Amino acid sequence: MSKWSIIFFIVFLSCKIRPHDQPDQLFTIHSINTKDDYIIQAKTPKGYSQSRKYSIIYVADGLIGTGKYILGSDSSWAATIPPNCIIVAIGHIGNWEEKRRRDFIPSDAGGYQNDNFGHADRFYTFLKSELIPFVHQKFPNQESEVFIGHSFGGLFSLYASLKDEQLFDQYFAISPSVWANDRELLKIESTFFNSHTDFNSSIHIYAGSLEQFNKVLTSTKEFLKPLEQKKYNSLKLTFEIIPWANHFSVRKPAIDKILASLRK
Repeated sequence: MSKWSIIFFIVFLSCKIRPHDQPDQLFTIHSINTKDDYIIQAKTPKGYSQSRKYSIIYVADGLIGTGKYILGSDSSWAATIPPNCIIVAIGHIGNWEEKRRRDFIPSDAGGYQNDNFGHADRFYTFLKSELIPFVHQKFPNQESEVFIGHSFGGLFSLYASLKDEQLFDQYFAISPSVWANDRELLKIESTFFNSHTDFNSSIHIYAGSLEQFNKVLTSTKEFLKPLEQKKYNSLKLTFEIIPWANHFSVRKPAIDKILASLRK
């Protein structure tokens, strides 16, 4: 962690974070639930005022593709953020490929897990009991809160919606890897359906039309089928297939559509 202490000017342990007077901020947060550190980037719009209400967008993979596009860290590949939105991007430090499998893939229904795989429940608790309370303290006038994830992050977005705690007002899943861990999410979904007569959530899924051979389209449709058959009164559900998009090129058009839907 010494190199990160040099690079990042504020280090926070156990989510005890000192306030900073600059609107755009970079934090290192240690989670007591995942026992790991995360880079949190908060980006506010121009003219930000604490007297106004904003939609807060939590973004998985804050340091790689999806996060880079939403944060605009690469000027040649930068999203247009609505003026009513605040970005909170969550990034892994170190081996992000391994840590994504640990944090985004669930094992609640008895699926495979080890120290570095299948602990989405811990990451969910980190968001619920550590990160979100801090964000609420920093930005107390939030109007709504949404979560955006791609691939394994999209899988986690759907998993979080099935917690049925309305942690977020909307869940956006781009090319969700529903197939992961032997389709563990479908088993969690089945358990959920057996114990719920209604589902008060707003879920929006995007996938590329070229994702025929990576199991994304087939497994996503398996997730959607019981939701559509159940016809929950309170559920808002959309699914859009973006033409000629693959697992990576789908990110930009999907994110642009998401951000446009959040603009007020």
